[in-house]
Amino acid sequence: MKLRLPFLAVVVLVGAAISVQTASCSSSDDAAPTPLEAGPVVPPTDGGGDGAFVPADHPAFPQLVYNGGPVLKTPTLVAITFANDPHRAELDTFTETIGKTQAYWKAIADDYGVGPAAGRSVHLAGNAPATISDTQIRAALTTNLTGPTPGYGALDSQAVYTFFIPAGTAGAKGPADAGYPDSDMAAGLCSEAYGYHDSMLVNGQPVVYAIVALCPPALYASFGITKAIDALTAVTTHEWFEAVSDPFSHLPGSKAGFYGLDELHSTWSVVRDHSQAGENGDLCHEAADHIDLVLPNITYKVQRIWSNQEAKLGRHYCAPANGATAFNSVPVLPDRIPFTFGGKTLMVEGVTIPVGTSKTVELKLFSSAPTEAWTVEAVDSLSYDAVTGGGYTAVTGGVSLDGGPVIPPRLTFALDKPSGVNGDVIKMTITAVKNDGRYGKATPFIVGSKLGKETRYYIGAVGN
Repeated sequence: MKLRLPFLAVVVLVGAAISVQTASCSSSDDAAPTPLEAGPVVPPTDGGGDGAFVPADHPAFPQLVYNGGPVLKTPTLVAITFANDPHRAELDTFTETIGKTQAYWKAIADDYGVGPAAGRSVHLAGNAPATISDTQIRAALTTNLTGPTPGYGALDSQAVYTFFIPAGTAGAKGPADAGYPDSDMAAGLCSEAYGYHDSMLVNGQPVVYAIVALCPPALYASFGITKAIDALTAVTTHEWFEAVSDPFSHLPGSKAGFYGLDELHSTWSVVRDHSQAGENGDLCHEAADHIDLVLPNITYKVQRIWSNQEAKLGRHYCAPANGATAFNSVPVLPDRIPFTFGGKTLMVEGVTIPVGTSKTVELKLFSSAPTEAWTVEAVDSLSYDAVTGGGYTAVTGGVSLDGGPVIPPRLTFALDKPSGVNGDVIKMTITAVKNDGRYGKATPFIVGSKLGKETRYYIGAVGN
């Protein structure tokens, strides 16, 4: 739900006067998403004639699970901006055009049973307030989607009402809602997330909304983003794709759409997003090459989004690839081990290693095209937790979380070689130093593969 770059944001003046601009709309066939089994699917290799490159065989990647709930099949993206937003015109253009792009929107949306998106704009007459809360946003939606002449246009349950907050507006805790996300807003819009999406009921009808804030430039630097408009559009695409593929899962009695990874790979969403859920945007924002994406005929930067189809085929699981080569180092994990998080115990892929002992597993390297050798490293997942904005780092003496005391590593790793290419096998020896009980009897780890500026991950677990 939240894009952690840090990504949280906020918006909207209750009852503000507005003018509405309606962009051209498009529609799509009413195609339902194809349910996907929760279990792994072994990716086939691409065959070919003599001399054709063939990706090496490797264990399967995760699948984002379809839970039977609705998706927005014919979405409309609605940009709501304040009068003092210097990026209003650019956001209008982006909103009205991105949902019709073949290279981006269709390349991702088809995976989720979502059609082309129409786009339109709502211009608020007033400037952004000094502070804003989610409670105010919800009140504004209720006010402006009801009555004989609704300010935001007629209520549309296929729409994603997106509020853009210019720099300088602070988050505030709302008077009626002490829970998420107001509590996060009170700590600061840009302290944990730059955007989020949610849903609510207005006169009994479901409404989806998203918030995107412009945060200080330094927060985007590690993702290769230097322009304010690119920061806004990258975050916005993250929230939009999560919203259209799982619009109403927070509403009472509503089933989730595409939400949560298959049980075997649950460690991925826990480690990468600190949640048991996993959404298609959250699964693809940990590296600069996933955020810093420029596509032909698209002026602004957008984020790659998780693709079940590409993951199933063993290609670049964050789409669109846009010419990028898929590569990774995948551990062969023979066991199913209990992994506890959020009061639930799941059976995930892993390897059983009693504390104080070691075991060697294979890393199978594959790529979708010929490449130079990439470097491989394995780390305790605590190292990932300790890095602001995602990524991983190896720390021999342990890690410090949020400025706290250094935590000694729970796992250590030794690789028989530091790099390789498609078809190579690296032997990785894992030593279980201790189990701190954080995930019950399991300890997650990350295998990182780096080629130039691009990094790929695979997440596994040790059971002890």
